[in-house]
Amino acid sequence: MKTALLVGNDINNLSPGYSWETLLKELINFVGGKGNIKSSGEQFPLLYEEIWAYAEINKTKSEFDIKEFISEKVQKIKPNVIHEKLACLPVTEILTTNYEFTLEESVVNEPSSLKNTGAVSEQKYSLFRHFKFNEKRFWHIHGDANHPQSIALGYEQYSGYLQNMRNYMVSGTKDTYKSIRLESLIKRLKTRDHSTYSWIDLFFSHDIHILGLGLDFVEIHLWWLLTYRARVLNGHKLPRRNKIFYYSPTSREEKDKIKHRFLRAYGVTIREVDDSSGKDNYYSNVISKIDNHFLKNHPKYR
Repeated sequence: MKTALLVGNDINNLSPGYSWETLLKELINFVGGKGNIKSSGEQFPLLYEEIWAYAEINKTKSEFDIKEFISEKVQKIKPNVIHEKLACLPVTEILTTNYEFTLEESVVNEPSSLKNTGAVSEQKYSLFRHFKFNEKRFWHIHGDANHPQSIALGYEQYSGYLQNMRNYMVSGTKDTYKSIRLESLIKRLKTRDHSTYSWIDLFFSHDIHILGLGLDFVEIHLWWLLTYRARVLNGHKLPRRNKIFYYSPTSREEKDKIKHRFLRAYGVTIREVDDSSGKDNYYSNVISKIDNHFLKNHPKYR
């Protein structure tokens, strides 16, 4: 079975300098919300809607301005050693919820020169959005900083994204896009067609290792995909069964107990990894486990 990664924002927290917390403070100041909007650990899609509503009601900034601001700021985040280790794994499909190009920057001298090579040139959503370098494809499933309007931020965009994802799974693309006309993913899976056009396809064709991603319940599109995948695999009794692994620090075992219960119910394997010696060592250990899994399934790379 082929292997893919899904990398979340927590990897960026290891980079020195500019942080996500700093960005949120600056964003609130940018829309004039200092003293009126307080960031205290809320799930970001909800906080974003509050920031947008404040800017809209008080006519301080447009949503275009907000997305342009975020796009500019996230590009201050620089690659760290974990980005480099992940990008150098012998894995050709790397998905990320991050907007910036830290993973690409680990292997490309000028990531800004990369062009979206997706089958559809999307403006707002990111079912097909990816950047290719050598044999690797980097899928920015929440949009990318080079195209600010693609950045998925609030509930409105998440909901529209989910609608597009469901259409791709159930109806196909013939009524949605002119440049690509595909049968529904469900029909293609029944005929054992495991071609990759969208990152969604990878959830049915590759072993996926998820790391650095909180998977809060507010991530409605990702939770829908996991639950619908379970329905498709079990209801349609498809012959091919890939595996999904979710890596979680042992220090969060109690806090994430309910989330882990749901993930297991949907066929996801939880791999708890000790994080008592710090995040750097935690992610290095996670990467070692992913590498070992890859080598076990692809012995020719040993």
